[in-house]
Amino acid sequence: MRLSKVQTLSLLNMISATLICSGCAGFGLKSGVKIPKQVTLELKGGARQIDENQYYSFSHITDFEDGQKVREREEAVEFRVRETVTGYNATQGTISVVAETLSKDGTVDLHDLAFPEKGEEIEYVFTKSGKVLKAKPFPPDSVFYVPPIPLPKEPVQVGDTWTLDHAWVGMKNGIPLGVHMVAILKDILPCGKGVCADVEVSGDVEVIGIKRSQADFNSKLWGRMWISVERGTVVWSEVRSKERMVVPRQRTDVVSCMISRLDEPKEWKAPERLPKICRPSDQPVEI
Repeated sequence: MRLSKVQTLSLLNMISATLICSGCAGFGLKSGVKIPKQVTLELKGGARQIDENQYYSFSHITDFEDGQKVREREEAVEFRVRETVTGYNATQGTISVVAETLSKDGTVDLHDLAFPEKGEEIEYVFTKSGKVLKAKPFPPDSVFYVPPIPLPKEPVQVGDTWTLDHAWVGMKNGIPLGVHMVAILKDILPCGKGVCADVEVSGDVEVIGIKRSQADFNSKLWGRMWISVERGTVVWSEVRSKERMVVPRQRTDVVSCMISRLDEPKEWKAPERLPKICRPSDQPVEI
């Protein structure tokens, strides 16, 4: 039994999907910006709001048999996703979003990264708290139903932490997986036409219900993202992971990184100084 293409990385990659946040305290814009002391993060969308994000993912995979390295390979993909808010139900507190991949350069299966393939659409329905009610055409126990980001239940200020726990089943191999994630609000800072919430995330993924004698799996995930408070969009994110799967006589090690950047609309796009591509061996960007 072996995990294919590190399906655990899919969770944090989803962080870069549509995120709308509201309820922030008053502040000024441009020069002399007044930074709010706390923010309320929840899903909320404007009619026909459209965002286009550019993604770059890179993985280095090493296979061992009987303690000897037998193969080593790299997988990279760059793709562009458009996310359109198609509806908001104030009574039920739900938001509908359609995600579609416009372009793709690379052979990596985007479903492993929890994104639609080129030319495919995924119809999402979220609650304000981030719960995924629909991710058509995928089943409810798939990675597509993992909340795109761990959202706090109450307003937060710099230094506050909150958690996310969720389970799903790998679509290709049927392996049950569970994630525990911690998010920390590191800063609230000026960016674009307003301010961004700088959120740090870290966590681990485990295989559920598998005895260590059958397989030993370790996965660590960590990353950083800038969330535009006014636009409600992940302006930029960097995600890294390390995984190791050990079964009798075999071991697979994977190190990965992924970067997302908001590219449209231009007035909200990520600052140019933030990286567009990554390698797992790179030092994380200084915020």
